[in-house]
Amino acid sequence: QRNADATVAVLPVPIEQGSEFGILDVGPDGGNIIRIVQGANALLGVGAIVDNHLAIKSEKVVLLQNETALATAIAVALCAGTGGAVALMDPVPAPEPMWPADVISHFDILTPNATEVGLITGVTPPNLTEGLRVAHVLAENDPAWVLT
Repeated sequence: QRNADATVAVLPVPIEQGSEFGILDVGPDGGNIIRIVQGANALLGVGAIVDNHLAIKSEKVVLLQNETALATAIAVALCAGTGGAVALMDPVPAPEPMWPADVISHFDILTPNATEVGLITGVTPPNLTEGLRVAHVLAENDPAWVLT
């Protein structure tokens, strides 16, 4: 669908695969435990990105998340970049181990939450003050960071 404000692009996957869902539990320490049951996201591969590269690189912003294969997300970011689009990555569920700097550099903006920030920096911000301190440290690096 296309209108003056936004485009929604849907890449096809077989309907019989079904969709993905996640279960959010609270662990013994009070932290989140996210369990993902992959559906259609597991089928989205680099081939679909190659097949749809014209549509992807014509966008202004592409939104990505860590529920698809990392190689696929990187392919989308690279393709989008050829058209000048911004690649925004929400690294959820948190990758363990966290991606190295050379992987993170493929994305223009990352939107980690406190758990993901902890994996990136080694410090999980327990409060807003510590979150701001970590945000300043992250701001010294590329890409841009938005802590959620």
